[in-house]
Amino acid sequence: MPTYLLALDDALLVHVLRFAAERDVEATTVASKLVAMHLLPQYPEIWRVLFARHWGKLNFQLDAMAEDAENLVVDTRLRALFPLECTEARIFQLLTRAILQLPSGMDIKETKRSRGYSDTHHRIISQEKNKSNGQRDDGAVTKFAFDGARFGYDRSVRANAPFPTSLYIAVFNRRVQDPVSKKKSSVYQIGATKSSYFEISISDPVSRPSSHTLRNGRVEMTAIGLVPSSFPLVGKQPGWTIPSFGYHGDNGKIYSAFPVSVCVLFAVEIPFWKMQMD
Repeated sequence: MPTYLLALDDALLVHVLRFAAERDVEATTVASKLVAMHLLPQYPEIWRVLFARHWGKLNFQLDAMAEDAENLVVDTRLRALFPLECTEARIFQLLTRAILQLPSGMDIKETKRSRGYSDTHHRIISQEKNKSNGQRDDGAVTKFAFDGARFGYDRSVRANAPFPTSLYIAVFNRRVQDPVSKKKSSVYQIGATKSSYFEISISDPVSRPSSHTLRNGRVEMTAIGLVPSSFPLVGKQPGWTIPSFGYHGDNGKIYSAFPVSVCVLFAVEIPFWKMQMD
């Protein structure tokens, strides 16, 4: 195998490895000293590109990514956790292994599979627009509306992946200004964090319900909250059961089976994914 690799010039070999699978690159590194000792240290963009691609596969695309992923950087505090002799290529390789699937949208299908769901009482309409190539942009805003012949039946929509409860790798979009040209550009910064957040926008409905819609004498209310994976998505609201926490829009109180007195800060810094609900 090393003989065949030595027959290729560096530029061609770098191009081949950039389009290979992560495991294939690691296997090639083990099999060839040329790749391990020369190519990867000299061309860290190989693992930078692989990191960006793997992140896009599990989470969302980094739309403003530059050629060779030059605007993908490691936060200095995260870099300090690695030994000084650790090369940039090795760091990106280890970070690629550490990528987890993070919440990047809503899993409407899970609600439809839940026990007790019916289109008559719990219908949810996705209002996502498809891309020009026919593919959905799952990393963008998840926009949906609650619908049905009857109002007042409780249903929930949860994130497409659980929130991590321990330290995990995250990518932050920073806007930086070039000191010479004064132009601003996007820099994707890889960091480690234990915190999570989500963002919800509630907008006016696309169409008003008809006068024939049955409301069952109940008040329309939207709640947001945190629930375990076992929480029933049909027939319950977050905060009605333990363990779950819900902020209820009808009275502005936080519930966990009963009203609880806690201080909750809803803040937005870097919007990586959000849900829009009509």
